[in-house]
Amino acid sequence: MVQDSLADTEVCFRISIIGEQHTIFLLQGSHTFFLFLTLCSCLWTLFQRCRMEILPQSLVSATTEMEFAMNKILVIDDEAIVRISCERALAPEGYEIRVASGGREGLAFLEEEPFSLVLLDLKMPDIDGIEVLNTIKAKWPETKVVMITGYSTVDTAVQALRLGAFNFIEKPFTPDTLVSAVKEIFDRTDQKPEDTK
Repeated sequence: MVQDSLADTEVCFRISIIGEQHTIFLLQGSHTFFLFLTLCSCLWTLFQRCRMEILPQSLVSATTEMEFAMNKILVIDDEAIVRISCERALAPEGYEIRVASGGREGLAFLEEEPFSLVLLDLKMPDIDGIEVLNTIKAKWPETKVVMITGYSTVDTAVQALRLGAFNFIEKPFTPDTLVSAVKEIFDRTDQKPEDTK
C-alpha cells in the first residue's frame, strides 16, 4: 500500500451545514486535501440549488416574519390610560408591546414590523376602528385582532366579528380580564411567548 509523504499531518476542517457547525479531521495528503476541498465545493453548490427549488425565498421570508412576530402585540387606542394599562398588564407576561395613539400610527407600525395580535379601539378620532380592522385583515390576514371599546353593542360586536375580529373586550376591563383574553388567543394559535420567569 502506497502512502502520501504528508499523510502523517492531521488537519482540522470546520464547515457549516444548515446552521450547524461540523468539525472534520483528515490526514493531509497531496491528493486527499484537494479532493476534499473539491467535494465540499460541489456539495455546497448542490445544496444551494436544492434549497432554492424546494423552499422558495418568499416562503422563507414569510416563515421568518411569522416567527419574529410570535409574541408581539400592538395596542391601538387614542386613550393614554388604556395604552399604559395594556402595556403594564401584558409586558410582565412575556409579551413585547408596541403602542399607537391612533389608527394611522398603528397601520404605520404594521407596515414596518409584524405583529401576532392587535388590540384595537373601535372609536378613534382619526380612523374608525372598523376601517382599521378591514385594512389589517386585507393586508395582514394572519394577524389576530381584538376590538376594545367603551361603546359595546351587540351590533358593533357582531360586525367586528364578521369582519374578522377574534374577540371583543368592553371598557373598562381589569388586567386579569385582558391577560386571560390574550392568553386564550395565543393558546389557540399555539403562539405562546417564551417563559421569561
